[in-house]
Amino acid sequence: MSDEPKPPNFSAMFQGIRVKSFEAERMETPEDSAHKRTKDLVEFFVKTVAPLVIAYLFNAIMGGYCCVVVATHGVTSPEAKVVMPLLTSLFGGVIGLAFGQSMK
Repeated sequence: MSDEPKPPNFSAMFQGIRVKSFEAERMETPEDSAHKRTKDLVEFFVKTVAPLVIAYLFNAIMGGYCCVVVATHGVTSPEAKVVMPLLTSLFGGVIGLAFGQSMK
């Protein structure tokens, strides 16, 4: 007698019934669920939090630089005329980013 398991005989189990598909799912273990939660957390930080932090940091650095240029050279200087549209668009971008994220 062989110790090998025999394959199941589905045709004998379902006589008179045509089986189109058979689907089996693996039960989720605690290690699998912990791994999935960790993966989801890392994915959340990489896809959602990191771009926001980078965008706000970039806007803060550029906005600070523009404010320093305007403060040291005056509002009517040629440097300020170049910097003011950039400063306006940066602050508009910050407002658009903040409201765009809250409306999703």
